[in-house]
Amino acid sequence: MTTMQNSISELLRLFPRLSFAELPSPVFALPESAMLPAGSNSVYVKHDGVCATSYAGNKVRKLEFLLAEAQLKGANHIVTLGAAGSNHAVATSTYAKKIGMRCTVCMTHQPPSPSALKNLRRHVALGTELHVYSHYFEAVAHATALTSKAHTTLLPLGGSTPLASLGYICAAQELAQQIEDGLLPCPKRIYVACGTMGTAVGLTLGIALLNLPVQVVAVRVTERAVASQDRFARLYAKSVDTLTPKISRPGLDPTLRPDQMLFVDDFFGNAYAEPTPEALNAIEVAALTNLTLDGTYTGKAFAAMLAHLAAGEFEGPALFWCTLNSVDTQLADLTELSSLGPDFERYILHARD
Repeated sequence: MTTMQNSISELLRLFPRLSFAELPSPVFALPESAMLPAGSNSVYVKHDGVCATSYAGNKVRKLEFLLAEAQLKGANHIVTLGAAGSNHAVATSTYAKKIGMRCTVCMTHQPPSPSALKNLRRHVALGTELHVYSHYFEAVAHATALTSKAHTTLLPLGGSTPLASLGYICAAQELAQQIEDGLLPCPKRIYVACGTMGTAVGLTLGIALLNLPVQVVAVRVTERAVASQDRFARLYAKSVDTLTPKISRPGLDPTLRPDQMLFVDDFFGNAYAEPTPEALNAIEVAALTNLTLDGTYTGKAFAAMLAHLAAGEFEGPALFWCTLNSVDTQLADLTELSSLGPDFERYILHARD
């Protein structure tokens, strides 16, 4: 382990953290496929989708810090926000329950899909309290009102806060160790879906602290009101501010060089949770290598990587950071979803069409 990696380990020990993930998450090379661009045998995957047994994906690393802080504050009720198919909401409910906390999610609607329905079935199985609204500001207002009560903590959309960024600083350090151990070469680019930006910000900050010669490619998968280059810069700066009082460790410099991050804006499509043709193609390509993606997040990020490789924008190796949960979890029967009320009927009807 390098001096910088040791310094980051010392830094991270200063923050309370729970243990939910089984780390390190695996890295592997994608097998060659006729549908992948030439030279794509130098594409690797970092698979956070299998980093835990209860529920995996990128949210688990964030929640180790967020729920530790909530627990220290004496919370016994977590309130959060998300669309009806939000992975963050499921992860939050899963791990809140694991440490004996209630969870309420104030939701907004999204286009009905199998993945949204699956997450609603997970919520029913977990006993999550769900409320759904037509507009995000209504969801925020109700969530804010709920958190005025004692022992209740609000986690924001996607769980993306400066504190949560620590989860992906840890992940960057983990990747550096896997490179050092010879499990993969140092990639030129890391492709990751950028929703509420916490994962991409934390990963980019970790890469900067480690001074790795890697560019993080943050592929926007949400509306510009949620994710943009300016918002990315602001969350990055706030994350640095969170660390600054404790960052006097040898060799650690959070300054971000212009070549360490690329914000990609043109793979989002028409709407959140609406798959693009490029994303659907990416899902098919990934399936040929036994990698499962979705049309909301990972499919769009993988599509960006495929397009950049095909255009010869950079020479590999490339690393795709898979943030999608890939472990089986308990699902309520479809008949049990009637308990959610008429506001959720559109998701059930879509499944029956």
